[in-house]
Amino acid sequence: MARGALATKKIIKLKLQLNAAIESIYVHANTHQKQEIFAKYIANTCQKDTSSCTFKDAFSDPKYIAGTWIALGVMFWHEMVGNNAIMLYSNQMLDDMSKEGSALTPRQGTYLIGVVNFLSSATSIFSAKHFTRRSLFIWGHFLMGLSHVAVGVFAYLDQPTAVLMSMLSFIFFFQNSSGCITWLYCSEVAVDLVLGFVGFTGYLVVFILTLTTQFMMESETLHAWGTFWLFGGISLVAALWMHAYLKETKGLNDKQKKELYSKRRKVAEASED
Repeated sequence: MARGALATKKIIKLKLQLNAAIESIYVHANTHQKQEIFAKYIANTCQKDTSSCTFKDAFSDPKYIAGTWIALGVMFWHEMVGNNAIMLYSNQMLDDMSKEGSALTPRQGTYLIGVVNFLSSATSIFSAKHFTRRSLFIWGHFLMGLSHVAVGVFAYLDQPTAVLMSMLSFIFFFQNSSGCITWLYCSEVAVDLVLGFVGFTGYLVVFILTLTTQFMMESETLHAWGTFWLFGGISLVAALWMHAYLKETKGLNDKQKKELYSKRRKVAEASED
């Protein structure tokens, strides 16, 4: 988080300096010069050619290849944290837990999950606006991991109400972190053509989890609690991956976002240091 905060402050400082310089030049310029200033500013801040990039460019051009793989990685972790496991199998788990003396019926629990999911989606508007992308990804995956571990622990201890509360906490953390900014971040750092492949990757992971999650929950090796411990471990690993590889995009213009992971940008930053 400290590295992300410093980078954000540096970006803001540079933007203020740039705006001050442009304003100074603009005040003393004639009409033709003003037109040239605006033309150069637009050319330097707009990424006008990414819509025409091919798959070859996305996976081989040093300017875009790293951003492509980062977007694919973000989408992979987004689906691997197991949100669909809770949304698809919560009713079955609540039905099983009702036999253990739960305070709520399975139908009431399902209604509550739906309400919390909706309210969490509403609060995600605030989260996406006021927090940096990097901090949301890192802390979101960390807290989702802890929620998954809690689901597993309470399921193992036959505490159905606590299991439901842990599920609700996971839903809140998911919707206010990865759930609200994954597609946004992928569109910021990857070229347009890659987004279709990113979506394919995400739905492929969902398809695989749909085929395997119930088998894992019913297996004599993992059981339901072991499955959620597995998802918890995956979420914690995802948090470490985000911390190691993700860069902040908030406050950058479109061109800076698309070239954030380019090798040329790294060389330029190294020379500045």
